[in-house]
Amino acid sequence: MASTEPLDPSPPGQDNPADSKENPAASEAPPAVPPEVLAMEDALARGDHQAARRMALVLSRSEDPRLRDPGLALARRLERDPVVLGVLLSTGFILAAVALHYLGHR
Repeated sequence: MASTEPLDPSPPGQDNPADSKENPAASEAPPAVPPEVLAMEDALARGDHQAARRMALVLSRSEDPRLRDPGLALARRLERDPVVLGVLLSTGFILAAVALHYLGHR
């Protein structure tokens, strides 16, 4: 019958250096996410893109890289696409031209 013990990748008789107290990086907890970033991500998760975009712009101007980097990343994600704007304007122009042509030849 197979053993249910977890497999240890380290050779027998050697301790895993990541578990050692000599390695301070192993005992450090990951950095906490600032509440401003959590609020921005929460606004995005709720679907409030306008508030998320506003918060991202504010955070992107911060001096703290823990705030600036997520702010810049989300601001880039939420930028308006210039291609979509061009298609919208072109469609509006074509629609207006067809309407004027129709109304002018009645």
